[in-house]
Amino acid sequence: MNESALLSDADYERFLTDGYVVVQPSAMTADDHERLFVRAQHLYAQTRATKDRLAHLETLGDNLRATVPEVDRIVTDPAVVGVLTSLLGSDYLLHPHHFVHRSSDVDQGFHQDGNLPWNERGHYRSHRPDWAILFYYPQDVSRALGPTEIVAGSQYWTKDFEDGERWHPGDPMDRSFDRAAMTATDLDYRDRRLAAALDTLGIPNLDRRFIEVPRGSIVIGNYDLIHRGTRAEPDAPDRFMYKFYFARTREPRGATWRNTRAAPALNATRPELRPVVSSIWRWAIGQIGASTAAVDLVAARSDLYTGREDERVAAAYRLGNVASADCVALLGDALACPEEGVRRAAAYGLRAAGSAGIETALSQVDAPLPGVRRMAVFALGHSATASVPEALFALTTAVATDVDVLVRSNAAYALGQALRAATCSMDTYIGTLIERLEPGQEPDNTEVALLPRSTVRQSVAYALVLAAANDQLSTELFSCLFEVALPDDDRYVEGFVVEAGLRGQAAGVLSASDTQRLLRHLAGRRFNQRPREVDGAAPLSRP
Repeated sequence: MNESALLSDADYERFLTDGYVVVQPSAMTADDHERLFVRAQHLYAQTRATKDRLAHLETLGDNLRATVPEVDRIVTDPAVVGVLTSLLGSDYLLHPHHFVHRSSDVDQGFHQDGNLPWNERGHYRSHRPDWAILFYYPQDVSRALGPTEIVAGSQYWTKDFEDGERWHPGDPMDRSFDRAAMTATDLDYRDRRLAAALDTLGIPNLDRRFIEVPRGSIVIGNYDLIHRGTRAEPDAPDRFMYKFYFARTREPRGATWRNTRAAPALNATRPELRPVVSSIWRWAIGQIGASTAAVDLVAARSDLYTGREDERVAAAYRLGNVASADCVALLGDALACPEEGVRRAAAYGLRAAGSAGIETALSQVDAPLPGVRRMAVFALGHSATASVPEALFALTTAVATDVDVLVRSNAAYALGQALRAATCSMDTYIGTLIERLEPGQEPDNTEVALLPRSTVRQSVAYALVLAAANDQLSTELFSCLFEVALPDDDRYVEGFVVEAGLRGQAAGVLSASDTQRLLRHLAGRRFNQRPREVDGAAPLSRP
């Protein structure tokens, strides 16, 4: 790879601080952008003409790489590959879910995308750059066309979503901002509601930015960035946005950008984000060991329990970065707190503490309150867990036996994160993950978007991709995996299993019979036609 395509220290710090970078493709041409614009028009014309209730699945989403092969020029552009490598490492994963959006007169509410497709929840948000979202715009984007609006730096904050043992799957900032509010004729009313939605975070001086960019621009952001689609002006030309997700598969052993500094400068970073950004930087360059910075335990406790979301998160990272016995004990108390936002922050602090926080997180994996168990297993999702058999056993047990769906899903995700750093055989734990994919073990638990699927099986399958990417799936385990999971009706489970198989084949681990099984499975998938002009549809060309 051309080193110049990688991010610089300043670029990487800007990403950690703002949550996104704007990329200009280096190999795509004006003709590419024009073709992708027209292709998007075709897709929407086909959707209008057919009125297919599954168009969001079969026409506008997930099949894009088959129906519009040109989209691969976006994700394989050298400039894009350089940025994604800088953020996620060289063996990152392209998620099987994609979508092409078109602006309209509707104002989306501010939200964070659900961490599984169609705004479902499988695990808590990463903070570290483990996931990235890509927005590609095949035309110029001005305010008149309805640009994406983002809240810079918001990727580290969120809102409570639990309601007793139940939870809200999506993460809008205002759950009452419904279709009627999105389309209200009083535009001032819409704007007031949008501002009020952000006010509910309670964080001052939020930095709202409209993404106005020239044709062909690409925005690569932290997956958890708060954003929304804005309204287009009446009679404005089409504005399309192609969306893709990417995920890290390997633990960083050192910086994957053009790194020359041991620490970020933090000159342009909000004060409450500095301990967060510093922690992520140290993790990303492979720096092991606690920070020597001083921490005021009294102030940290006050912020953790009574502060705003940004203050809670900052306090948790200050404690986790130091990871002394007193700091970890304070985080452990907060992990068991009845208040969701307090224990959520504590879980991030314990993840930042690494090995020093494992025993504390382990002490809560059997807690009576599901919300505490969810956070406890999530807190174990880091590299140090790979060398602690008790923690691996606890996660595996939670995946297989906990009665709470989110505990099982978070435990599977956490186990996958630990597998990224495994240095010895993990066959027992991986075998349990594969068993969870057997028919009847984890039934479908959602039909959102008219697509029956299992959030737990998706988290399990993602963990198995990480196992494969880190040489933890043996020939025998691949055979078991293909037998039980290649036929899975959940398209995202199937997609992850195929990705695992591709990595196993590249590593020479697949047997000849399993290679044939994988090829037969892929050959049996239906071929997709490019969209054709539909009688009565609008002209398929740029206005």
